[in-house]
Amino acid sequence: MIIQFDSSVYAFCVNEKDHNAKYFIDDLCSSRKLGYIVLYSTKRIILAILNRSDLSPLQKAIINNIKEMITFKLSLFERVKFRAIVFHSQIGFDKSMYDDTNLFIDLHDYYNRYTKNGINPFNKPKLVLEDINDYKVYNYICKWYKNNNTVFTDHNISLDIEHGGGNRTANICEQYFSDGKTVFSICDSDSKYPGDPKKHDTASSLIKLFSSKININQLYVLKCQEVENLIPLSILKGTANGTQLPAVKFIEHVIDHDPEYYFFIDLKNGFKYNLVFPDVETEYSRHWSKFFEDFDCEHYNRSVQGVINKAIPTNSSIICKLSSMLPHAIDRMNSMPIDTEIEPYLIAEWKNIAERIYSWGCSGKQLRVF
Repeated sequence: MIIQFDSSVYAFCVNEKDHNAKYFIDDLCSSRKLGYIVLYSTKRIILAILNRSDLSPLQKAIINNIKEMITFKLSLFERVKFRAIVFHSQIGFDKSMYDDTNLFIDLHDYYNRYTKNGINPFNKPKLVLEDINDYKVYNYICKWYKNNNTVFTDHNISLDIEHGGGNRTANICEQYFSDGKTVFSICDSDSKYPGDPKKHDTASSLIKLFSSKININQLYVLKCQEVENLIPLSILKGTANGTQLPAVKFIEHVIDHDPEYYFFIDLKNGFKYNLVFPDVETEYSRHWSKFFEDFDCEHYNRSVQGVINKAIPTNSSIICKLSSMLPHAIDRMNSMPIDTEIEPYLIAEWKNIAERIYSWGCSGKQLRVF
């Protein structure tokens, strides 16, 4: 995470001689040494810290490294706009100078606010996902993004990835926030078609929590039904067995007609006859039935005929489910070469995700100053 010093930090570092400043500098140096943060500051503030008489030799070396590296990171600071603004609320701080999308860390009464409670505000933030395995997809997306954006070449991502557990995700996020942790989250939208206004329970509860208590900019709701909709078609093709190929063929058929709809295919559960062809048209059926009109596949034709002949129930899947295949597809995706050409329709959402994760977790490399 990029840490930016407000001008009020200068007076705090110059005038504060008690334990508050000492604990602040301890935490800052510890997190920078471990490679958790990148620091953006004026040299005036850095020199004010260096001039303190209570710095250890290790801390002086760390602060000197920060001072020397700031000018080499200007392109990073220009690219990444999300910051943790460090300020002192009792020393002429003007919050209107900053965008509300940022995170804010107040140094006032630092010991009682943070240290006494076992909190280092510069530690790794938490990234809470509905399923911890989702990060396999995000990890590849971030590697792909880094490969295509040299500004991140010398930087890593420093986030603690946590398992939310589906509808418990909001509760987990709230607990971390109550414990003084910096918390971010990415969740599925569960949208069934483009423009679907309904958000599933997990997304709704997370939106409510981050809007009211945390910061809505620390949450990203995917612009697709589930994380699996970010897997390239080429990976699905390469992973599917014979019984799963009709479903992959239908996915390819949808992409050929309108690639936006790929993001809303229910890859886990497939398509049920009674939802695609109900007695009374629904928004869902209006969006999806059109793709079946000119889809010719023996498995599909046989499934539809089975429903018509009442040999199988109307709530049967007419395009088979891929739930058992998807974990293998994710593993295959995570190991594919980083310079693999990506289908064009995926690029915009991949960029959205990678930019969020790098904004939240961008970090320097670990320091070895001695």
